[in-house]
Amino acid sequence: MERHLHMELEELRKELYRMDTMVIEAFVKSIRAMKEQDLKLAADVIENDSVIDRMEIDVDNKILSILALQQPVAVDFRFLMSALKINNDLERIADKAVTIARTLRLSIFQDLSRDYFKSILKMSEFAIAMVEKSFEAFMEKNARKAEEVIKEDAEIGSMCNTINSGVIKAVEKNQRGVNLGINTHKITTAIERIGALSKNISEDVLYYISGNLLKY
Repeated sequence: MERHLHMELEELRKELYRMDTMVIEAFVKSIRAMKEQDLKLAADVIENDSVIDRMEIDVDNKILSILALQQPVAVDFRFLMSALKINNDLERIADKAVTIARTLRLSIFQDLSRDYFKSILKMSEFAIAMVEKSFEAFMEKNARKAEEVIKEDAEIGSMCNTINSGVIKAVEKNQRGVNLGINTHKITTAIERIGALSKNISEDVLYYISGNLLKY
């Protein structure tokens, strides 16, 4: 039975890796669509979200099946509980990529937003790195990487606040830029939330490694 459990856990790791790869690809595509103002690429992100949704359900079902049939204990149990939460967080990251893609139906990098374009791209690159590092920490059981991501959450929050404060001031000076300001705010908030979800993943990694619930 122990060997069978080991094989099931390895297959689950592979499925989670595929999930993570698809989620990061969706996020990267949404940012590229924003950078290039490519509405077709944005539409691809929205359309492919249903594939990620189905994968989340499949992974959840596999985890619940292992828990019910194999009744794992100790570190294997913590791995499965962490995987269940991380799977959900990955799906939510994909949802935020869809938010970015949907916002591109209106051109946002004119007038008001042009000044913040580079800052938004820098923030998105930072968030992509957070997602990648948090999942690497999970796969490698690397507490140091997880702790780094948790600390970086404050930095991406600061980036978001700086950009949004500037946008608010610009809108106050130019009321015609209200819609552009709203759309810029939607995108920066979605990116900041992706950073927060990466922090959540990292907290679950530390639970998986140590058995301690960092949130509490």
